[in-house]
Amino acid sequence: MALNLAHLKTQVRGFAWSLPQDAEHQDKPFVVLLHGLGGDRDDWIDPFQDRNWPYDHRRGPTELDLGEHSRPPFLQLPGIPFQQFLSPKLKGNERGAGGSDDRSWWHALVTAGFPVFAYSQRSGLLLPLDRGPVDECKRFLELLQRDVLSQPDYQQRQVVIVGHSRGGLIGRAVLSEPDVKAGTADRFPDIKGLITIASPHQGSNMALVDDVLIGALDKIQSLIPDLPHDVGAQLIETLKTKIDNYVGAHGDEIEPDSAFFQTLESREPILSGVRCISVGGTLPRLLRIYIWAFTASSWVPRWSAERKLVFRWQAKPIEAKGASPFPDGLPLRVLGLDPSEIMRGRGDGLTADKRCQFPASFQAEAHLSFPVSHAEELWDEALQTDVVQRLRTFC
Repeated sequence: MALNLAHLKTQVRGFAWSLPQDAEHQDKPFVVLLHGLGGDRDDWIDPFQDRNWPYDHRRGPTELDLGEHSRPPFLQLPGIPFQQFLSPKLKGNERGAGGSDDRSWWHALVTAGFPVFAYSQRSGLLLPLDRGPVDECKRFLELLQRDVLSQPDYQQRQVVIVGHSRGGLIGRAVLSEPDVKAGTADRFPDIKGLITIASPHQGSNMALVDDVLIGALDKIQSLIPDLPHDVGAQLIETLKTKIDNYVGAHGDEIEPDSAFFQTLESREPILSGVRCISVGGTLPRLLRIYIWAFTASSWVPRWSAERKLVFRWQAKPIEAKGASPFPDGLPLRVLGLDPSEIMRGRGDGLTADKRCQFPASFQAEAHLSFPVSHAEELWDEALQTDVVQRLRTFC
């Protein structure tokens, strides 16, 4: 039976879905994916985008051949693009299910046979809950129940919400809505699971430091000397943009004991019977920073094919120790804050593993810790495999 998804499409932006039809997967729960702050549905489908810091920080850049020259690189600096000063970029592809990247959550879930839905959240703050992305998610679930889960082929199917970062907080907030908890007249789906990935359920200290860090970066920017391709200024501008996007007014809502968390706690416990699983990352490195130096062979003359003496300039990357990354925990220690978000073994660079656990009142089923960064959580295969295995237990 063909479904009419026209209403769902008009209510949210960037709506994407996959509904397996074969009988083998008829018992699998519907998975609703909620992306994090500043993202969209493609975080789940094609995660290798600039905003997601798709850097391979485990591998350094390769040596560069800058061609033949008539003289050695005396008093020269390697003339290479700014991007080469950072970790190599991870590139996307379309080898996955439905044109997705084959390292994406979408590919992992669809190939495992799960019905999957994702959309791009409207912009805005979490509070007030009745007019922002929390209300949007609630209305989406209503339409999912009315237009899909009420149909004969999909009745009695459970729903599991999977949220990354702020998306997990949105899922938690929806499950604390009074009318969702009431469950009257099959208005909402049978939601049986909430899996949150790097969602700071107990607040984030990184949300406290935006103004201080941006101010400090402004001062540093005014003092650093000019570098080739203005690399210093570009790097600082990149960091300021990332900090402001993650924190700013939106970040204020996820400070510990913020009005948002106070509102949630006043409305909890959440919908009864929901299995809650949290995930936290413990690798804070998002990228590495390099300086480039000419190799010794760049000063050695050689004969060219035309029998001329030339110098082949070659540059090798050297990691900028002390700045790559910031010394563990230093920025937050200076501010007198718990630095767990940016300490190896404790955080993923933006959230602390321990703060990603549900409050004790939830009696959560499990908390999983993975050695990944806040960006890698969008494409780490081991994490996906573990979550997919847990989703199978909802069948």
